[in-house]
Amino acid sequence: MSLTANNKGGGSDIPLMESGIKLGTCRMLIDLGHQENEWKGEVKIQHQIFVQHEIHGETIEVKDEDGNVTEVARAMGKFYTLSLNEKANLRRDLESWRGQAFTDAELGAFDIEKLLGAPAQLQIVVKKKTDGTEKNDIANIMAVMKGVNVPELTLPLVKFSFEDHDELTDDIPKGIQAIIMQSQEWKALQENGDSMDQVADSADEVPDVLPDGDDDNLPF
Repeated sequence: MSLTANNKGGGSDIPLMESGIKLGTCRMLIDLGHQENEWKGEVKIQHQIFVQHEIHGETIEVKDEDGNVTEVARAMGKFYTLSLNEKANLRRDLESWRGQAFTDAELGAFDIEKLLGAPAQLQIVVKKKTDGTEKNDIANIMAVMKGVNVPELTLPLVKFSFEDHDELTDDIPKGIQAIIMQSQEWKALQENGDSMDQVADSADEVPDVLPDGDDDNLPF
């Protein structure tokens, strides 16, 4: 998926983090809708999401319109196709994150909203971009080891779905809003004047919520 946003970190005005394992907590889950993407000359329509984590112990400086500087927690995210097939990046990361493979029943219907507030160990790496500059990336997401104390979130939890929201709000980064506006769901909303509920009903259904499992040690 050739989509970029400042939330991935490593921009020219944001210092790079050193490679290593960081504690994090999932604090943002965004439904990007169905996006048109081209790969090796082939155009595909894929339902995509954006998942962002607060990186505990890492901060950045943010300047407001008046020039005042505030230190806030750092956050990094990843884009995924909303799929749990055996080759999907989302399935790979989720199974590594929870430390356990999905059962057949879970693969049939997994509620991704369970990710919000879930702790994780994030393998942060430094990668070179095509222009030769460097950026941070999340190479792997793993379960938190038993006994490790994960700090409380300092950033607010943010969720967006076409089923639950009637508009885009300021707590969604501008770059992510721009991607949402390229989705089939958003375009249909603008062209036809449909409600969010009507647009959502015309798209693929979000997986149903599963009954709680027996293993209380799983993060989700």
